[in-house]
Amino acid sequence: MKPHLTRAGLCAASLLSPFDGAWAQSSVTLYGVVDAAAMSTKKAGSSTQLVESGIGATSRWGLSGTEDLGGGLAAGFWLEAIIKSDTGVIGSTTTQGEATFFSRQSNIFLRSSDAGEVRIGRQYPAQVAPSFDVFAGVTGFSPYASLSSIGKDQGSGTSVGDSRISRAISYTTPDKFKLGASVLVATRNMSAPGYRTASAYGTEVHYNDGPLMLQAQYMANNTDPTATIPSFRNEWWGFGAQYKFDKVTASYIYNTLVPKRAGYLNSQTHALGFAIPVGPNVIRISPVYRSVNGHSDQNTFAIGLGYDHFLSKRTVVYARAGYVANRSNAVGTLSVATQAKAGDDLPLAALGMYIRF
Repeated sequence: MKPHLTRAGLCAASLLSPFDGAWAQSSVTLYGVVDAAAMSTKKAGSSTQLVESGIGATSRWGLSGTEDLGGGLAAGFWLEAIIKSDTGVIGSTTTQGEATFFSRQSNIFLRSSDAGEVRIGRQYPAQVAPSFDVFAGVTGFSPYASLSSIGKDQGSGTSVGDSRISRAISYTTPDKFKLGASVLVATRNMSAPGYRTASAYGTEVHYNDGPLMLQAQYMANNTDPTATIPSFRNEWWGFGAQYKFDKVTASYIYNTLVPKRAGYLNSQTHALGFAIPVGPNVIRISPVYRSVNGHSDQNTFAIGLGYDHFLSKRTVVYARAGYVANRSNAVGTLSVATQAKAGDDLPLAALGMYIRF
């Protein structure tokens, strides 16, 4: 059960507020997920067994708060930190190497039921929502998340960018129509030569009509210049479709990464997904294919299989099995299953549990 801190828990703040006793309805929620699994993989012919966090669900904890300001207006915040349950480490680093505590979310928002929402701070990029992936974009296992984020074989510095964007401002249309959109811009906050003023920007358009969901996105991120590579732009385009039948959920995601630098290569990723409920269980299947233009020796096929058994609404025991088949110079990986050399195929099996709170 998510604990809530209402007025009683926040009453001390009234001592600092000019609106003594004039509180609108507000609440703060503590929530999270703790995930751990025993995993086995093989590299260069040798098997490795280890304990990992975030195979079935990303281990995390967070605080979110919303205040109803009346008239369809609300203000709030979101702070969320990653947890490594295998080591107890909290937080991570950004793609710019910045150490962060609330690496998954750190932002405030102002929302109007009629005018939409403005959000400021570290937040999701404009992307196809992780819910289109039957493994929820969990980077600990998801074949789609693993293959679509590869860029190193396309040219040094090629990347889809960070999974969350720092120093960002976004606007999202009201959630009251079938068709909606959002835009995002983030500044680098650097004045040195070679740094672009806007380091990341993008937009997404979504359509939701009952069982059918469609989404298209464009995201650009500008790399930091180095001694050998100047700043250049990476363009990331994507499309997702999901349809919920009577029981089965089927999805398709397309992704292309285009580095705007002479001599660099483009890549495309195609992912299918199926989530099949069977009583208190869910079976998950996701084949994924990634190709690199003009270099078939760098192509990769991966498949992920999952089985979730719900002990309750909050506690899930799961199994995961995956396999990455790489062509001779391909660098596809899955979770922490890493290659000894390009072209290695990678198997992975895991058994774990996660608990939501």
